[in-house]
Amino acid sequence: MTTSLLLLLQQQLKQLVQMNELLLCEREAFASRSNEKVQAATTQKQNALTQLQATDQQISSAYTAQDFEHEDIKPLKIEIDNALAELKKQNEVNGKILQTNQINLNMLKDILVPRKKDRAAMTYDQAGQKSSAIRGKPIKA
Repeated sequence: MTTSLLLLLQQQLKQLVQMNELLLCEREAFASRSNEKVQAATTQKQNALTQLQATDQQISSAYTAQDFEHEDIKPLKIEIDNALAELKKQNEVNGKILQTNQINLNMLKDILVPRKKDRAAMTYDQAGQKSSAIRGKPIKA
């Protein structure tokens, strides 16, 4: 009984390591700003997550908490917990990168497409005359 559990836990550990590698690839794709690489990393990550969930479901349906108390299982369980904690940390880093990218995109959008209240703003030119803050005709889509 513990042999099959041991094999499933080893498989789960390999899947967690693979998921961590995919998160690193995803981070590199973010850095390269390659849409194709980001989409490929996301697809691979979804497939790996599906496999990980299937393994987890298989373990949870076939074994009880007492099965995990076996002396051969405990060290592997600790490794899995550590890998899972590392995975969570890497995922948070990628989330912060995405959040920062979104903020940067919003700032760029605000620069390129001013808000309605900013269009009516007045400023002064070099001669001291009032002029609109926005020069030229407004863009119509």
